[in-house]
Amino acid sequence: MFRSISTAVGVRTRSAGECSCPGRLPLLQCLRFWVIWTLGSRWTTRIIVLPGQPLVSAGPYRFLSHPNYAVVAGEIAVLPLVLGLPLLAVVFTILNATALAIRIWAENRALAASRETLCVAHND
Repeated sequence: MFRSISTAVGVRTRSAGECSCPGRLPLLQCLRFWVIWTLGSRWTTRIIVLPGQPLVSAGPYRFLSHPNYAVVAGEIAVLPLVLGLPLLAVVFTILNATALAIRIWAENRALAASRETLCVAHND
């Protein structure tokens, strides 16, 4: 199946053994577990701001504002490479970057609105 997809898009496939990426998938899953463990009960796929609660700054959040998105970006880039589909990796990485830019903008907007509400409440 993968060979026919790559032939259709004009990309030569390689066996998984030829790619240097397979070892990165377990590493990415460990990073994802670290993110979820750090967030604990706060982990969700929805954009939710908890009023009065500080931002998480432990674990991978010490290094990145959105570490789970870095893991997702890594998976989207690495998995097609493992299957010998570099063109697919490039296309979906670009599409994912676009979606993440919108998502991060929405999250930052929600956080900013929450901060403004807190400032107004404290000034009243």
